Amino acid sequence: MKSRWSLVLAGVFAAVFIACLAHIMYLDSDYADRLPRSPDAVAKRVRPMTIHGGAHVFASDDEVERFEKAERRLFVSGFAAMIVVGWHNTRRRSTKE
Repeated sequence: MKSRWSLVLAGVFAAVFIACLAHIMYLDSDYADRLPRSPDAVAKRVRPMTIHGGAHVFASDDEVERFEKAERRLFVSGFAAMIVVGWHNTRRRSTKE
């Protein structure tokens, strides 16, 4: 029973990581399509960003903050998923021996 819970926990963390990855891929594509390639002071899009394989765009402070938060969530969820999945695999190996 404990092994099943660790498998469910590993699956949940992996799913959260995949959701975070999908979100940052969406933002990356959206920003590449929508944001200007030169500064736009009227729309307050003056902060440079490099996205989508090297595209240079200019974003507002809110857009940059949204992208940076998504990057942090991706890092944290990936790290947590790696630990939990590794813990599950170690736990599974130790119960087989």
